[in-house]
Amino acid sequence: MTFRQLQYFLEVARTLNFSKAAEALFVSQSTLSKAISTLEEELGAVLFLRSHHNVKLTPAGAVLATNLPRLQEDLNKTIDLVQEVKEGMRGRLALGVQAGFTLPDIIISAVDYCKHSMPFLSITATSSEDAPLWESLANGKLDFALSYQLEEDAITEENATTLTVLGSEPVMLCVAATAQLSEEPTAKELSKLRYLFAAPEDAPRMRRWSDYCRNLGFYPDVSPVRDMGTAAVKIELGMAATVVPASHALTRSANIRTLPLADAYRVASVMASNPDNLNQIVEVFTKLVEADL
Repeated sequence: MTFRQLQYFLEVARTLNFSKAAEALFVSQSTLSKAISTLEEELGAVLFLRSHHNVKLTPAGAVLATNLPRLQEDLNKTIDLVQEVKEGMRGRLALGVQAGFTLPDIIISAVDYCKHSMPFLSITATSSEDAPLWESLANGKLDFALSYQLEEDAITEENATTLTVLGSEPVMLCVAATAQLSEEPTAKELSKLRYLFAAPEDAPRMRRWSDYCRNLGFYPDVSPVRDMGTAAVKIELGMAATVVPASHALTRSANIRTLPLADAYRVASVMASNPDNLNQIVEVFTKLVEADL
């Protein structure tokens, strides 16, 4: 049974005349008659009573003629929905944000555009540490992951993840607001601090900080903590310090003093997606963001 056969049936049922129906459908009468006969064979029911003078619907034909328009309307709606999903107008947009990550304006603008121009799009956003974020991206629970990466890693990334670099910024030293440090801390001052990084998420940045300190002539006291929330409490109490991107949430705390680091490395804000994700909104959202970069 084909959609065309059902269209042919509806036109014959409307006109009760094979000749007029064939003319309206722009097909030959023999083509129309063959299509109706095939449909009757597939349904195992006679749909029309034919005579030299007129055509009538059988009871089975009348049932099909009554119910088919509703089915056709549902089919058309379904096709429209499929097209909307294909074009990214309907479906879901699932964002995952690294804890402490500050959303760039281009991401906020892109989400705002989706909310207003795609009313049937379901948008969700969650925050977590880095490792669960990348795991959720890999298994399809997230469409995008937003996080910080070392600038060199973000630029040279070559794996199953597609990265869009949103921006680059310096790292800053975070210490207690009461810490007695120079506005531009010296290597001697930096060497006396204990540094906390979230583990294992911050392992690359922890190594990068250790390399930076060794270049200044000392080995830093570096320790992992469960998460940056724990680190923040210890920093505010003057028990430790950390190094984060300039836009990180820690740098906005009233109890934390943020200081620049001379010639330190930089980090990039990145938007990651999984190239195996078949969700059409991934391509649509990526184009929206890249248009503003």
